[in-house]
Amino acid sequence: MPYSPPLLQLKNIYLNNKKSHVLQNISFDLKPGEIHALVGEHRAGKTPLIKIITGVLKPDSGTYLLKGRLIEEMNTELALQKGIGVIYQEPLIIPNVSAFENIIAGTLPPGRISHKYKLEQIGRCRAILEEIGLDVNLETPMELLSAAQQQMIELARLYYLDFEILILDDISGRLTAKEMGLLTNVLKKSRNEGKSIIFIDSDVDNIIELADRVTFLHNGISGGTEDVKDLDRIKLLRLTYNFALNQNEQTDQSLILGDHGLPRNLMANLPAGVLIFNRDLELTSINNAANRILERETAPPSGTPAQEILLKEDLTWAEKIIDVLKNNEEKSWEHIPFQQKKFLRIKTMPFKDSSDTYKGSVLMLEEELMESSLREYLVRAEKISSVAELAAGVSHEINNPLGIINNYLQILLYGNPDDETREKLEKIQTQLSRITEITSSLLSFSKLKQVPDQSFNLIDLLDEVLLLLSHNIKNKNIQLSRTYPKGQIILKGNENRLRQVFVNLINNSIEAVAQGGHIKVEINREILDNYIQILISDDGYGIPLEIQKEIFSPFFSTKIKKENAGLGLSICQHIMEAHNGILTFSSTPGKNTTFKVKLPLV
Repeated sequence: MPYSPPLLQLKNIYLNNKKSHVLQNISFDLKPGEIHALVGEHRAGKTPLIKIITGVLKPDSGTYLLKGRLIEEMNTELALQKGIGVIYQEPLIIPNVSAFENIIAGTLPPGRISHKYKLEQIGRCRAILEEIGLDVNLETPMELLSAAQQQMIELARLYYLDFEILILDDISGRLTAKEMGLLTNVLKKSRNEGKSIIFIDSDVDNIIELADRVTFLHNGISGGTEDVKDLDRIKLLRLTYNFALNQNEQTDQSLILGDHGLPRNLMANLPAGVLIFNRDLELTSINNAANRILERETAPPSGTPAQEILLKEDLTWAEKIIDVLKNNEEKSWEHIPFQQKKFLRIKTMPFKDSSDTYKGSVLMLEEELMESSLREYLVRAEKISSVAELAAGVSHEINNPLGIINNYLQILLYGNPDDETREKLEKIQTQLSRITEITSSLLSFSKLKQVPDQSFNLIDLLDEVLLLLSHNIKNKNIQLSRTYPKGQIILKGNENRLRQVFVNLINNSIEAVAQGGHIKVEINREILDNYIQILISDDGYGIPLEIQKEIFSPFFSTKIKKENAGLGLSICQHIMEAHNGILTFSSTPGKNTTFKVKLPLV
């Protein structure tokens, strides 16, 4: 970049805690219209540095210059006044108020606000959302937005405040590839408008794509600043970690692994898992993080084929990943299930030496946090609750005209109609009774508030669920059989939550069977274990072997139609665990499936 005087300068910054130095003699500068990346491993000092810039922390010593003027003591209020804004990994929002109120919070003038002024600010906020490419209703409560949308609202607030310096504290891990692409465009546009951005990120590709310069930190010590245009991925990784090595380590040839030329300390300290394969897809190196992520007690020996490593680890899509490695492709995947325990973010890339000669392939593994998925699930759950509440209101409205129609039927029946007319009226009355039963079940199903554990009859509960789903059963001409023991079966628990479990399981069976298929609901007593067992069986397509280990994973669905995703089997399992129950299944692909629910007797 051509020289321009720094917008922000930090000189010889020291920050200590009771036990050690957090930052030691750090100097940093930010130019106008620049995206400047900060990189380093965990606890390198990146977050403390930005907290000093934004006035959250006060350094023990050092100089702070903004537009060439000395700032004696920065604080958060002054930082905002000077146009310095920050977006942290965890959104700082007011969850129960609207997106609009979050954007303008703390900016309204004193006194009564006119309707005209409010409309002007709403228009301004809409223009900002359009500028950053965010399509949300400003009246939506923040708690109903996804994590990515919340962070974009924070960005909109900084635009509203007309920021001059924007700091992003490693937020890309919470964004999808599409959302990251949107943010990239927004940041580049802001840079072109003369804004300055400090960008903290652990993704090498994001840094190469976005940053003009990059400053390296390690254990609170600066490793220098480089122009990104002069770096590639490998050089960037080397600079991130190599400056921590002493001169003897850097010249010790025993540090070189195989023929790829990466130092051992780089491999050992990378937070992401790294496996390096030669041209024949034989392992040459694997770091500690990869062993930890793959839950291996010992590393596979050099020369182990990639296929043997990945297939043995029961990694979903292993064969597809191996094909990509064979073709020397650069590709990435997100949300890949691993051993029913976690999800991984996976990236492959060809490995080349300094002369651009192909040497092999790199496979990078990173554990994916579930928080964003959990937030998305909670948003969906809130929407489901809203639909249920609406359904309850509609049911009430239906019951009113049903009552009127039934009254008129009674009047017609009392009028001594002829036999043929009476028969028709009685059929209408039968169907009205059935509609009333269904709406009553829907009302029961739509109870949204938490209720204490209560006693209920399991047989009544199952019959109610089957009645609720009877329309779907009849539409597919499904043969339904029920096998219940005599008498009542009294259980204790949250009836509404258990109703959700059975609705989801029976709906799965309805989706699975063909026209004219068979579903069986059976109750068995297990006196010795003091449990009752409910079996829900179907003769549908079964569950494929390759996904049987995954069906209780969070947010996994066995249903074919996307719009019929339901609560998810992991949620059913969670409800069962809350009732000290057990949910299991057995399935023969192409033939049948049986879900087994065990609940303790009272």
